[in-house]
Amino acid sequence: MLVSGEHRHLPKAEVGAILEAEGLPFRMLEDSNRLLRLEAPPPAGLAVSKRSAFCRLCGVELLHCKASLGDILSSLQALGSEIGLNSGESFAVRVWRTGDSQSPLTGFEVEKAVGRVLLTMERDLRVDLRRPRKLFVGILSGRSFTFGLSVDGEGRKYFSSRTPRRKPFFHPSSLQPKIARCMVNLSRAAGGKILYDPFCGTGSILIEAGLMGLEALGGDLRKKMVKGTKVNLQHYGVENVHLTLANALAPPIRQVDAVSTDPPYGRAATTAGVPIPVLYRKFLEEIGLILKPQGYMCIAAPSTLPLEETAEEYGFKTVGRYSIYVHRSLTREIYVLRRM
Repeated sequence: MLVSGEHRHLPKAEVGAILEAEGLPFRMLEDSNRLLRLEAPPPAGLAVSKRSAFCRLCGVELLHCKASLGDILSSLQALGSEIGLNSGESFAVRVWRTGDSQSPLTGFEVEKAVGRVLLTMERDLRVDLRRPRKLFVGILSGRSFTFGLSVDGEGRKYFSSRTPRRKPFFHPSSLQPKIARCMVNLSRAAGGKILYDPFCGTGSILIEAGLMGLEALGGDLRKKMVKGTKVNLQHYGVENVHLTLANALAPPIRQVDAVSTDPPYGRAATTAGVPIPVLYRKFLEEIGLILKPQGYMCIAAPSTLPLEETAEEYGFKTVGRYSIYVHRSLTREIYVLRRM
């Protein structure tokens, strides 16, 4: 897997959370810069590809070798029929270099050499750079080369249509769609279960959950935000989300399977007069009563408000904490908490 370089640790955490949510066992083989290699059953690649915010490309590994042209081509030829090409198929080869690659090879150089070898493996094969039947991907990372067959996923443009200013209902405190989707994944939300966002704002988290086919429930204290979220959900064709006008400190529901939320705390947000430390403390107390045992919550907080001790006081264990710079006066901390 080639992951985004926007954050060092979030991509690995997100991939692991997705596989846990889908009930797929895995073992991490390598985590170096932007390359993740893991051992997992076949459905894992598609699950990550469909859900992940930070996975740039995902594939089934065919070979892993030293990053020299001789080693690459000999390893490729040794694969033979295991490469998976059939007579008459079209294919393309794409090769990326990560920032820590120590190989003198260029991606274009490897693409051409690998393509020539692949063309000899079956009859009537052809290269199609626009719409190949099969896309082979290679990654030059460190001193090694990893090569595999791509699993279809969603590209960067998919997220660009959902940035805060492109939503019909806008608010400056809205989460970016990649962060919102990652937070849904870190909560281990899965099909057949309920995800809850009690501070739904403009619906960023709910939109991402809905587009992944998850059932979600959202609420907000302000009628304006609930109405705006409804507009945004309709704009993106999300139907499997339910909204309620409700105080997050007095949630009108009995139990949920997962929680993902971004409480108000920035300059553009309002806490309805409740001091931020008090808001978080009361919220943790209330959400601990409705989140199922061993359920996960992903919650954002300002870096000035460490939550570990308070979370533990109300029955939560911190299993992850990740810093995200927003602007010079705000750094978000993304906490992953598990109810004990």
